[in-house]
Amino acid sequence: MRNIRVRILICICVLFMLATTVAFLLIVGRIRRLPVHTIYDAGTATTEAVYYAEDWEKEGRIYKILTSGKVEKIYNSRNLEEEYIWKLRMSSGELYALMSHEVQGKTDTGADETFNLFSVVHFSTDLIPLDRSASFRLEKGEVLTGFNLDSSDIYFTTITSDGMEATVYSIPLNSMQEIDGMSDAEAVPRDGSSLLDLNTVLYRSSGTGHFFVDADYDNGGFISRLDSDPPRGAFQQNSLISTAVEEMRLSFTQQLLIYQQYIGWWIGASLLGIIMIIICALSLRNRNRVVYNVIITEIMLFVALAASFGFVRYEYLQTGRREYRRFAGLELQNEMYSLGDINAVDYEAGNFYESEVYRSMQKSLANFVKTGGNDTVFYDIMVVRMTDHMSMVSASGRNMEAVGYVFGAEVDGLIDSLSNTRRSDSVDFKITGKDYAAMGLLPSGFRNNYMLLGVMRDNGLDSGIWEDLVALLIFFAVIYFFGSAAVLVIFYLQARDLAVFESSLVDVALGRTRLRIPAVMGKDMRSMWAALSETAKRIDEINYSRYAIFEAYYRFAPKNIERILGKDSIIDVHNGDLRGLSGTMLVISASNDGLDNDNRATILNHIVSSIQDFQDKQDGILVSSDSTLSTLQMLFLNEEQPITLLATQLLSQVAEYGFPISVFLYRDNFIYGVVGTEMQSLTFLTTERAGELQRFAQWFRELRLSLVVIEEVINMEGSTVARRFIGRMRMHEDESVDAVYEVLDACPARERQLKLMNRERFEATLELFYNKDFYLARNQFSEILKEQPDDEISKWYLFECEHYLNEGIEDWNSGLLRYS
Repeated sequence: MRNIRVRILICICVLFMLATTVAFLLIVGRIRRLPVHTIYDAGTATTEAVYYAEDWEKEGRIYKILTSGKVEKIYNSRNLEEEYIWKLRMSSGELYALMSHEVQGKTDTGADETFNLFSVVHFSTDLIPLDRSASFRLEKGEVLTGFNLDSSDIYFTTITSDGMEATVYSIPLNSMQEIDGMSDAEAVPRDGSSLLDLNTVLYRSSGTGHFFVDADYDNGGFISRLDSDPPRGAFQQNSLISTAVEEMRLSFTQQLLIYQQYIGWWIGASLLGIIMIIICALSLRNRNRVVYNVIITEIMLFVALAASFGFVRYEYLQTGRREYRRFAGLELQNEMYSLGDINAVDYEAGNFYESEVYRSMQKSLANFVKTGGNDTVFYDIMVVRMTDHMSMVSASGRNMEAVGYVFGAEVDGLIDSLSNTRRSDSVDFKITGKDYAAMGLLPSGFRNNYMLLGVMRDNGLDSGIWEDLVALLIFFAVIYFFGSAAVLVIFYLQARDLAVFESSLVDVALGRTRLRIPAVMGKDMRSMWAALSETAKRIDEINYSRYAIFEAYYRFAPKNIERILGKDSIIDVHNGDLRGLSGTMLVISASNDGLDNDNRATILNHIVSSIQDFQDKQDGILVSSDSTLSTLQMLFLNEEQPITLLATQLLSQVAEYGFPISVFLYRDNFIYGVVGTEMQSLTFLTTERAGELQRFAQWFRELRLSLVVIEEVINMEGSTVARRFIGRMRMHEDESVDAVYEVLDACPARERQLKLMNRERFEATLELFYNKDFYLARNQFSEILKEQPDDEISKWYLFECEHYLNEGIEDWNSGLLRYS
């Protein structure tokens, strides 16, 4: 079931990604700008490539187009924090670009105004920026029209906004600096200040009757175009650039680079949508109906308000656009009436641009775009010949010039769409990344060779919408806030009883059976609370019985069995589990002799309690015991644990009860395991000589040896306790033997003192015994027993010497210890 839900979720996410991809492609298709070469787009050409620049939403791009139409390189002006590209020029085989960015500055009167700060950037033929000039600003009212270079200077040509004056400025070519060496403030100042002073080269006036449309300074000469001149020479459309732009082909990678900002928005929106889908899926998986209702209600409320606001905004824009176009259409109709019959004018007459008819028409068009109200709407207005789309008379002075070259192919399409049945139409287009619109109007005659074309600034329609609709947006936000609060309160009140009951139900499920039953509740909740209360009582009863049983069984269960077998929990231990261990075994040998029935249980409880404390604190593992508690075994797996010292402390603690025990320490390899059935299991610990070593432990207790340790344990621990050598014994089935020591620190104080005094003589006597000098050894053991009559190990050696003296040494086995 879970796999099915995961697959469904994956399918939904894939379908969502497909939907967003289709939406993205549709949006890009609408916003995509088909490159076209107009007077507003910079370009220059060489025999090998065409360099073309276009501006798009404060982002200029330079394309290097090969003669085949392939775009080899693209450079973005944003890399230099520039927004617009005005002109491109080739000089000495390298490319120079005039760029600018907008800043807020102050006019001479102190008013705020937006300025363009220009700078010249030097590129290699592969569009790698090399040098740039400092930024400079033009005087207010000047429009830059020309950009050129020679071997020593860079020239900028401007004309005034009325076209009556032209000025040429220059800066030294060697004033440009390497880009890496310029500071940010020098490269792109943001305060509107000019960092570079321009040198005035020459000044020209257009004379009376006409005005400048274009001007440039080239090869030491001033060239210009007046409104009475057709475009010639440098002012003509470069067919090489236009053809290259029309045939330019972008690779898939280059298209991704151009639309990268939209791709980023698409990826971000897609990821956000997938996250929301996953969150909704997780919410649905929780099956919380209250959450469902709240989410659905909130979504419906938000969608309703957002759709309402979007509808109002759309209607606002459409109404504004309709009013904008209606106003433009009415104004164009009025201007058409003012001009008279535009079809009756002979525009092809040789002296037309010197005639009063032209002056009257041009003045009327110029006044039209300057009239209050029109100046914020119209950018240009012109009379256009419909056969070849040539501008005959225009307010901007761009006469005898193809409209398509001035404004682009969209305006050409608008002209072609007009006919006797469709006398007016409009189209949207862009100039330098800004929105414009064109409206065409035919005269009322039957046959029309000319039309009136108005170009409008359409980018101001959206600029004030948020200011106009801010009150409505705040109103909708307030409605959503209070509506959401009301929804939450309603659902909270409806689900409050259920939430309290759910919390108590969770507590009971987790074992917390102390319920807090509300004093006031709905009628539909009383029966559920009563059932939950009875359930809690029943759980308490069951837990009480269960814990009592567990506590009783725990006392008889072997401790740390899971640790020995390497399991995480005792639940993981099963019959047949075996493990080989290497460790130190501590064997405690005790005797119940001399205890009456009244004291037996009390004394044994004290002893077991001491052993338990020792086990818990010293990391020992009690692995086995017999029914009489005469032999107990504790296993130590930690080789770094000082077992000898710990065993001494244990003996000291048990000695307080006046009950003698003996401890035997040895190391060995053990097999520990579990055997049994599902109803009963037993643990076992075995070695090659397990039984024999236990009997040795009991024998050491009979010899009243408090603590006996084999040499391997002493060496492993590096123990420094006082001890004496008491013999050798075989620990394994092989022929190797181990030395055995008695730890004297575990003996009572008087006994320890006597054994320390006689230790050297005792060990020397043992040397005689192992050299088979039984006669001298017997005499020395007799002397030791005179001073220490309770030394049972000396008595045993004394009897051994008597045995070998009387019966020979046929059964001599290297003098090893053996229990009797």
